[in-house]
Amino acid sequence: MLVGVDGARGGWFCMWISSHEEVEHEIFPDIQSLWTKFEAADDILIDIPLGLVEAGMEERICDRKARRILGKGRGSSVFRVPCRPAVYSSPYPSASSINKGLTGKSLSKQSWNITPKIREVDQLLISNERAKTVFKEVHPELSFWGLNNRTAMTFNKKCENGFQERVAILDQYWENASGVVEAIQTSYSRKILFRDDIVDAFAILLMGRLPGRDLCSLHGVSLVDEKGITMEILVGISKARNFP
Repeated sequence: MLVGVDGARGGWFCMWISSHEEVEHEIFPDIQSLWTKFEAADDILIDIPLGLVEAGMEERICDRKARRILGKGRGSSVFRVPCRPAVYSSPYPSASSINKGLTGKSLSKQSWNITPKIREVDQLLISNERAKTVFKEVHPELSFWGLNNRTAMTFNKKCENGFQERVAILDQYWENASGVVEAIQTSYSRKILFRDDIVDAFAILLMGRLPGRDLCSLHGVSLVDEKGITMEILVGISKARNFP
């Protein structure tokens, strides 16, 4: 089984394809409950940084490569990942100060906002060897880049043009994907799930189901952090294979 996961206000939004070839979905309040349901899965593709640096001026190679691939418009969606000591610190001013002291960079508010989810997954992977092999890091904008023949999206996903642009890509890979997205929207309050969360998880799932499920590391080699967690972003490509 393959599962696509995106963080949401209500927890972790998951999408997968049932044995009857139907799209299934569920929100889990925490990563442990998600893992309990899907620990037998082949791959859990998740939009959250996996593998953290402890210190140093150089950020993760996969993040730098992702920004270059996505270009000026969408590259900014790849946030700089906090170092592990900052991830386990609070409040924000303290975490930012620790990150700057250890990496030379302050912690952006965007990165800080996802720090609780980074910490949640990091704790699971540190404590569970199988989870380290099942969870794989992906990025929605790279997923769309791969599905769209190595071309980044034009518009921001939060605007109407950006939403429609992405749904049109999904419709190329799943019959009536737009209808699926609309149906899921009606199932949840916006207080716990935004429509772009649905679209992102769907893109991750469909990218993982490309013919041959040939998911490639952005930088071609697997690097691991001090806890033995792989630091790489995987992407599937619909046509061409070689990265720019």
